[in-house]
Amino acid sequence: MLHPPTANTLDSGGGPMIPSFANPAHEAAFKQRYAEQRLRHDGIVLQNAPPLVLLAALRPLIDGDWQPVAISLMEAALFVLLIKALRRRPAAYLRHRSLLLSGVFLEHYTISRLISHIVVSPGCPGPLLAVWRELNLSQLPWNALLSLSLPLPARHAAVTQALLIALATAWLPSLRRDSFQLCPATQGHYQSAANGLANAAACLLPPPLGAALVQRAARLGPSAFFAVHMALQVAVNYGLVLAVICGWELQQRRAFARQRRLAADAAALVRAQRGGVLSLPLLALAFALLWAVLTLAITGAID
Repeated sequence: MLHPPTANTLDSGGGPMIPSFANPAHEAAFKQRYAEQRLRHDGIVLQNAPPLVLLAALRPLIDGDWQPVAISLMEAALFVLLIKALRRRPAAYLRHRSLLLSGVFLEHYTISRLISHIVVSPGCPGPLLAVWRELNLSQLPWNALLSLSLPLPARHAAVTQALLIALATAWLPSLRRDSFQLCPATQGHYQSAANGLANAAACLLPPPLGAALVQRAARLGPSAFFAVHMALQVAVNYGLVLAVICGWELQQRRAFARQRRLAADAAALVRAQRGGVLSLPLLALAFALLWAVLTLAITGAID
């Protein structure tokens, strides 16, 4: 029998833009339902992880590349241990779910970078294949998919995704080296992408800053790689992932409020959802400003 999570557990409260229920008993009941739903869902997702990890190890196994095979076996074993913990001690798993899954996200990204050479081949493919290879090499879509497959409460997802972006940023020099070695022409593609981002951001920024950004972006050279990846990481691994997770949690809380006939709480949740939609232009401006500042202040010092 699962006990309702208490206030000092990791999965307490809503996200930074999601109001909790006014009555503590209702909040505890919602957390109990949320926990039970997550337990069933996590079990389905996690039991598919070891076969997928081992499937990815087939190519290096055939090639006799034993390092990625050993790393893949270690990760598969880690998922098996997590599945056993979920099944044998579900209450303990739920108490520490956010910490456990945050560790899984960070560990999976690190391992993916260590064995990323097994998913790409040298050469310069066409534009669409080049974009896909760069995304695959960076693991950006897979990190976002994993975060959405095992969603954390919004407030914990905000912290975890920030840590994931920090980890990805630390790997960028290595990622750039691998990318440019696979295809020297990639540098030009990143410069074009940085120019496009700068022009788009300049439309949202004050003219002096926008003009300076466009001029600086045109001279980025190899640093365009960092500018583009910083934009993608913030937009996808933070903005997109958190928007989806907050939307899911708001929907669950609204459904719970309707079921319990909690009119005041339901109205507060509707206001929060509308406020999130209305704040999109402001968020776009903040993103453009952040990217402009990072591009102007950091990328010139990286090379």
